Amino acid sequence: MGLIGNEVKTARDLIVRSTPVDLTLSTNSPWIWVRAAASGIDTLILYVVNDNYANDITGCHVTNVPNATVTVMLPSWMQSAPTAFEITRGGQPGDANWTLNGSQFQINLGTLQTVRMIIITTDANLRTAVQQRYETQVKANVCSFAPELCVTYPPSIVQQPSSQSVVVGGMATFTIVAAGTSPLGYRWQKNLVNLSDGGHYSGCTTPTLTITGASQNEAASYRCVVTNAYGSTNSSTATLTLAVYDPCLAVTNADFESGFTLAGGGYIATNWTEWETDAGVIVGMMKPASCTAGRTPNACACRAAPTARRAGSISGCR
Repeated sequence: MGLIGNEVKTARDLIVRSTPVDLTLSTNSPWIWVRAAASGIDTLILYVVNDNYANDITGCHVTNVPNATVTVMLPSWMQSAPTAFEITRGGQPGDANWTLNGSQFQINLGTLQTVRMIIITTDANLRTAVQQRYETQVKANVCSFAPELCVTYPPSIVQQPSSQSVVVGGMATFTIVAAGTSPLGYRWQKNLVNLSDGGHYSGCTTPTLTITGASQNEAASYRCVVTNAYGSTNSSTATLTLAVYDPCLAVTNADFESGFTLAGGGYIATNWTEWETDAGVIVGMMKPASCTAGRTPNACACRAAPTARRAGSISGCR
């Protein structure tokens, strides 16, 4: 594995107390082989192998797997604030690009060449302990015969976040990919102010920021500050906007007062003046003839005057 087995040297303490576990594992390619082992009650080791290779008299020929992903269904005892890192081919702990959706933990590996070792853990101190073992027992030997692995680099942004547009109450994610000497630190900012996990925000110190239940307050500019021992850099700014969601737009219904045919700027039929989805929010034309006071909240309503509304039962409206 790797560079003369340096991953194994660095992860020795985790490996010797690990045991295979039967978890639900999936990949996005038939050429990816993956198995899991549990190390204690707070850590999983994923062994990921590129199985797309062939041997002949000229040697071993490996075809890389692009955009490789591995998804593991976390057991209940691993679902409390998990994080992940990779033990690289030189033995150095490195950052892993991952996302968590419920109990589904997805590792984004990028290009899979041969073998990768991924550590998923709920132990907040584990990476520091593994890094210390690398520094004291592995690094000197690696640097003596592979000095290129010991060059230090400040952080840089490889993939910038993309702007998002979601409906009110929707979910948005901003993701970056950073490079540089590990460990890398991440801090997402909203309008240049640091964010912390809680409320609508999670992943504020990871490569992926998740915003749930978006409201007007979350419509803002976001960026990520990436740091390591050798410098810091900022991602470009990505914007979250709220898309106008009108459940009555483009709804066809010939049964609404014998003439309502299409909403949202198209032909409505004759004798309609205005229609709305929320009280006082006029978004189209409607028929005034039979409007009476009273309406159902969050339903399409006909409107003749501010005080005269009638709830409508239009298919597709809420």
